Amino acid sequence: KCGDREYWDSWVKDLVGAFHQMSQRITDAIAKPSSKRELDSFTEELQAAINPSITHEQAIEMLAQHITSKEVFDAIFSGFADNNPVSVSMQNTRSVLQADGADLDPQGLAKFNEHVREKAASAKTGLAKQKLLREIYEHFFVQAFPETAKTLGIVYTPEEIVDFILRSADRAARELLNLPEGLSSQSVHILDPFSGTGTFTARLIESGMIPDEVLYDRYKHNIHANEILLLAYYISAVNIEAAYTQKAGGFYKEFDGMVLADTFRLNED
Repeated sequence: KCGDREYWDSWVKDLVGAFHQMSQRITDAIAKPSSKRELDSFTEELQAAINPSITHEQAIEMLAQHITSKEVFDAIFSGFADNNPVSVSMQNTRSVLQADGADLDPQGLAKFNEHVREKAASAKTGLAKQKLLREIYEHFFVQAFPETAKTLGIVYTPEEIVDFILRSADRAARELLNLPEGLSSQSVHILDPFSGTGTFTARLIESGMIPDEVLYDRYKHNIHANEILLLAYYISAVNIEAAYTQKAGGFYKEFDGMVLADTFRLNED
């Protein structure tokens, strides 16, 4: 093939079909009391960590999205998502339901996952990974949740525009607000109120606008993001954590072994 931009709609249909199939399988599985208790526990964890208004139906959707998207995450983030506490919780819930007899192995995704692995292998830079992530999930949300996409106006900003906005904000902080350090100034708090898949915050970290010597402090105290769609929240958390870890060269000792998401709480902050 010479390029594959026009193929994403076709490829993502496989992912959307597998997602709806998985949602139904999980719904059928919780007819068993033990599986129902596990889903109740998982829902309560989501309510405590993310949003107290999360319903069982939303928890099922999120679990189904995780199961059908796991190979996408593994391809793009090289297994990094396995360290995320939300991912660990979903994997534990999946294991309990499977032990209870549920068939939670996605079907019909072999070609799609192979395509994603090929694209991920060629995405050597942070910018390329952000583009791949946006291409997949922009199409996924529109096809899987058309009414939600229409109601919330789900549109993902191209990475070139993201970088332009970030550089413009940094320059404005320096020239108009008299902050020589721009966006990396300790007095500046950066809020991404509609984080989507986390592209703005990830690109900020990857850009080098925040010097390495202050990155830990700014990441911990000055960068805040928020997202109400559960799948986008999960992607955003992993995406931002991965960008930080890549830029920082690994976990800082100051975290004392804490998983980054425990410190960077998207919705609480």
